[in-house]
Amino acid sequence: MQGSQRHLTFFTLGTATWDDVVCVSGSGRFEDAKLNCEFEYEQSGGSAVNTRLALQAVAQAFETSSNTWLCTKLGHSVPQNRFKNLVIEQIGDHHLMDAAFMRDDYAVPKNRIIINQSGRMVLRGKQQVNTPFDELIIREIIEAVSQSDLLILHSRYPQLTEIAATTAKDKGIKVILDYSEKDQSLVERLENVIHLSDYVLAPHDARLPGMTEDNPDVLFDRLVGDYGKTFVAVSNSSEPVKIFSGGHRTTIQPDLVKAIDLNGAGDAKDAAFGFFIAKGNDPLAAYKKATAIATFSVQHPGREWIPHLKDFVQTHPLFAEDFAAQPGRDNPAAFSAAAEMPVFAPQNG
Repeated sequence: MQGSQRHLTFFTLGTATWDDVVCVSGSGRFEDAKLNCEFEYEQSGGSAVNTRLALQAVAQAFETSSNTWLCTKLGHSVPQNRFKNLVIEQIGDHHLMDAAFMRDDYAVPKNRIIINQSGRMVLRGKQQVNTPFDELIIREIIEAVSQSDLLILHSRYPQLTEIAATTAKDKGIKVILDYSEKDQSLVERLENVIHLSDYVLAPHDARLPGMTEDNPDVLFDRLVGDYGKTFVAVSNSSEPVKIFSGGHRTTIQPDLVKAIDLNGAGDAKDAAFGFFIAKGNDPLAAYKKATAIATFSVQHPGREWIPHLKDFVQTHPLFAEDFAAQPGRDNPAAFSAAAEMPVFAPQNG
């Protein structure tokens, strides 16, 4: 890998959930999920949790020591909050920040996610997005961000996200924003975060203030023009991704593969993109690599892609330069590994 093998510290902020995932064979109807179920599993989920686990997986695949601060809402003080305990069992409690630690009115929700070849439907558990956060978390966020090399922020908690982005801007730390909001009440509160972010990744159906319908062309043009972003990526499943990078507009066509499980693919792309940006890659090159990893992930159920990621990147020509000049490659002791990555294979449903 080019450059020094310095330890990388990331910060991610977003949701934590417990997900019951049902994958439907072929293009079966969402309504008939149980009848057409190909496999089903339960695991920790949510944007921040998925991003942290994917960051750990990518860093280990490229033999890079790293850690990730994770800020979310868990609700430690709620005794009957059993999904919180399940999430922590899977992600560990190191570098974990609970913005609802003292709240007795917050509990990790359980989502049901149904996936077929055309997409996914999320039946959300009780979402307590507007539950107030503990004021003490502000200081913790500022301290954690100040120690980080790069931020990957999700748009679900606007006030906390803005605190993190503002701190990063003041410290000269790069910010990636996964902007997926459609709720106008949240969209308007995220405008400043968009301005503060260095890289904006958005799905085709995200909306900006004043947008009343999905329009990926308008979304892309406004992020580039109205917000002056220097890197924008607007994706739409298997359609070409609209990219603005280095002052130029272009598109990237993802590899067409048989997708088995789409759950968490966007977060895997966020994580991989952030990793390569932190390693000093050009944004366009970083996004191409991230897209390849996300595409690889959807060909496996759940997180079963993680144990095979290293073999994939070592044999894919896109990553040849990342391994060509890697110091200490013949000396395993030279690599200080991060915490072991847990893998949770889906159970047959």
